[in-house]
Amino acid sequence: MSTSTPDGGRGTAAGASGAGAHPDAPEGLAARRRAWWQHRWLRHLIGLAVVLGVLFGVARPVRVAPSPVAAGDLVVIGVGERTSLSTSDRDLLDSRAATAAYGVVSSSRDQGECVSAAWLSLGAAAQARTGDHCAPEIVLTPAARLSGSGGAAVSNWSQLATLNSPHGVDLGRLQSRVPADPADPRSCITAVGPGAALAAAAPDGSVAHYIEPSAWAAGGYTADCRVTLVDPVLGSEDAIRRLVERPDTTVLVIGLGPAGALTSPGIRLDPTAARTLSSVQLAYRVDPRGSTAVPGALSSATTGEPGVITLPDVSAAITAHLRTAAPGTSASGVPSPSAAASSTASSTTTAPAASTPAASAQATVTGADAGAALGVVPGPVSASAADRLLADVAALQHRGPIMATAAGIFAALLVVAVVMVLRRRWAPAPWVAAALTTWPVALLAGGLVPWYRTAQPVLAGIATVLGAWVVAVGLARLLTTSRRPAGIAGAAMSLTLTAAFAVIGNVLGWGTLLDSTTVLGPDWLGTGPGAAGVCVGAALAIAAWWAERLPRKQSVVAIVGLVIIIGVALWPNVPYAIALMAGGAVLTFADTARSWVREAIPWADPLFVGTAAASLVAALVGTVLLSLGSGTILLQLSPDSPRFGGVVMGWLASVTLAVWLELRAGAWFAARDEGRLPDPTSM
Repeated sequence: MSTSTPDGGRGTAAGASGAGAHPDAPEGLAARRRAWWQHRWLRHLIGLAVVLGVLFGVARPVRVAPSPVAAGDLVVIGVGERTSLSTSDRDLLDSRAATAAYGVVSSSRDQGECVSAAWLSLGAAAQARTGDHCAPEIVLTPAARLSGSGGAAVSNWSQLATLNSPHGVDLGRLQSRVPADPADPRSCITAVGPGAALAAAAPDGSVAHYIEPSAWAAGGYTADCRVTLVDPVLGSEDAIRRLVERPDTTVLVIGLGPAGALTSPGIRLDPTAARTLSSVQLAYRVDPRGSTAVPGALSSATTGEPGVITLPDVSAAITAHLRTAAPGTSASGVPSPSAAASSTASSTTTAPAASTPAASAQATVTGADAGAALGVVPGPVSASAADRLLADVAALQHRGPIMATAAGIFAALLVVAVVMVLRRRWAPAPWVAAALTTWPVALLAGGLVPWYRTAQPVLAGIATVLGAWVVAVGLARLLTTSRRPAGIAGAAMSLTLTAAFAVIGNVLGWGTLLDSTTVLGPDWLGTGPGAAGVCVGAALAIAAWWAERLPRKQSVVAIVGLVIIIGVALWPNVPYAIALMAGGAVLTFADTARSWVREAIPWADPLFVGTAAASLVAALVGTVLLSLGSGTILLQLSPDSPRFGGVVMGWLASVTLAVWLELRAGAWFAARDEGRLPDPTSM
């Protein structure tokens, strides 16, 4: 960055770089004579700390009430991909509202994957893949072929295991967690249909308890195990209607269709068509009449979001039910009062801990693969509430035109910047600089406006982004002074908002456009890689801006102070906080060793080099830590979730261009056009 300041805030350069003499510059001497409370940078630091502290004090995470399975048997039924309730779903949720809970389940399928991958993920308690092995290959034992019930095996299991092993996914994890209890022969999982066989298979691909869907229906929808997984090959409405009337059965309905390629209105689609279909679908649970189940919206410690669960959460609920229901279950399958009380007490003591910042950090670092037992955010249950949730999800999954519009505007700003350079016209520089540094504000503002609930969500989303962007640019220009150019004012606004987003998290996450939303995942808790990347990059850029304009001791204090404050805001997301600290350490070194940097790289300003190096280090450290947390060197993020490292470096380029256009471009090109050597490359 440069010690040059804009002439009246209008974007012309004044003076030379003077980077090596900044402690003796008039501003630096004046700064040293001021009392400590008179330093602007210190007042800004204190103000930022106070704002974030107040937000941290008033922000309250969603409290997920424990809701263990209230019956002896648990039946998990897939009902096919759909974005609205069927008539039977509506009737059931309205008539059984006192013992029901609704929501959506995120299957986290990769683009191009088929439904079989979702069933496989349920059994792996992690995001699994099927690749070219979309159609399940199930081989029945002779007894099962004769009677429709017995054992089975997945014949292409070794290929599936080989495909998932590099990603750290162990297939068959659900079956391996089933407690072995010789005294309880019902401590097992029954698979009904080929998709369920993928979920219930053991690590070697064998399925100990398998029933053909036709045989299960003919037998009155009964099974020998405490947990039954059902692939709806023949439909599911009759089974759900009869099972929910049983006094010893809890039914969990999730939006997984028949294993194989995705289907839509009864038409079998090519697997590549999965790219256009949803990976977040209907989910609801119905407990027996008169049970102690808490009605409301399904949730878990993984998501911390009312109405949102994941497939690993379903896996965790199955495991928890098998481990807690077996010891005190009566012969009829209904838990004894002592067993139910024990289960509730156990859940009550563990569930609140999952809502703490530390637990949130763990869930964020490891992703949804860890899973957490299902809970409920208490509240009224109705078909209309479930329908509204599904409509919101459907709108949120079609954000492409909104993002394309924002990208188009940013590209237009770059074109304007090129035209300014070619024509040597610098008057629009402050406005362009403000726009280049406030786009995160515009995208994050989507979380403040329920654009997804309007009649035209795409148009409403575009209007929200454009309106927020215009307001942010205007505010940045109002904050512009001779000491604070528009680009830095915009960067400060982006830093404040992204840091606030990191502190309060889910309040802004539902409709945000900067990251994947809290309903789509995987950034359910804390802040996502996009907001974190902007936050880290903006903190480093502003710290460098201060450092270049302060005496050396004050510059070090300013860098360290800002890094600590933003690091605390990001701390629930440990990789991002560590990445910021690593970048701050590099920037501090560049600030204290300017002579060495200037000798090593004479053509660039030392702090410009330091800022670039600090951002690169932060990007690399954050990316590596996120990779380690996901269990693979490739980040497991949804396609619409920007990568942390790329956002950090992209933000650096955006801020550099903005400040350079506003402060340095005119003088740089004037010197070049006159045949003089321009000042070293600097912001």
